[in-house]
Amino acid sequence: MTSSATLNLTYRVPMTNSPFSPYVIAGAGAYRNDCTECESDIDFGWNAGAGTRLRVARLLTIIEARYHRAQGSHYIPITVGLIL
Repeated sequence: MTSSATLNLTYRVPMTNSPFSPYVIAGAGAYRNDCTECESDIDFGWNAGAGTRLRVARLLTIIEARYHRAQGSHYIPITVGLIL
């Protein structure tokens, strides 16, 4: 799979006095498949995962893992980033 467009719902788990701000995320979307032998270039699928926001040395970071599945294909990207 090379690209996707998804619509997701996120639920932030309430935590007090913690540097972590965990959440769960799930949704559905369209996934473009780069398979040349497939019938369709675009398949519909779903995703679900979890992550957390974490304050590290005055920077707000995000760490997330999400399972994506569309038409028999699946992958699990792990995302690490900064929130500006």
